[in-house]
Amino acid sequence: MSEIKSKVLIFITVIFFLLVNLQYFWETKISYLLIPFTLLLLLVYFCLVIICLLSLYRAFREKFKNPRRNFFIGVLLIVLGLTFYKPGGLIDFYQFEGKDLFIATREGAANCTTTFKLKSNHRFIDRSICFGIHETKGHYEIKQDTIFFSNVVLARGDKDYYKFGIVKGSTSGKGRAFVRCRNQADTTGIELWVVKNDIGL
Repeated sequence: MSEIKSKVLIFITVIFFLLVNLQYFWETKISYLLIPFTLLLLLVYFCLVIICLLSLYRAFREKFKNPRRNFFIGVLLIVLGLTFYKPGGLIDFYQFEGKDLFIATREGAANCTTTFKLKSNHRFIDRSICFGIHETKGHYEIKQDTIFFSNVVLARGDKDYYKFGIVKGSTSGKGRAFVRCRNQADTTGIELWVVKNDIGL
């Protein structure tokens, strides 16, 4: 293996490893490109597996006398092994967002899902996965039986967000529901089903 080829492959391997482990920071930024980009990463992973197997075969024939190849194989084995073990990344960055006090979710058409969370640090996260990831964040305040939203950071492509939400009995008979409303005149909203409620509503 030439020195230039070895450096290029190691560079690609390191970039791949960083992208996998830092996906928390970029997956919501690329919107509908998430699926093709994820497929690209998967393709890169399998290409690296093939390259690793070929390199191991050549290393066995050389009786591991090529230091550059041995180093490259070591890097590949570590990256491929850790990626297989933790495909979502070694660090769960979501744990730094605070403890989940309230979770409501809904599954729509084509397995699209929406998950709404209230955190212990008075922040909320509204995460929708449907041919991409859309995430809205902000702060919340509970007044009596209503949850009000403020300082909202909209998901890419959105122009506005709900003003408040109410927890009440579900019209579909699925227990408690969380209904978000865009304004006082919005009396219907769309139900999310409550799966965790430690806020007393």
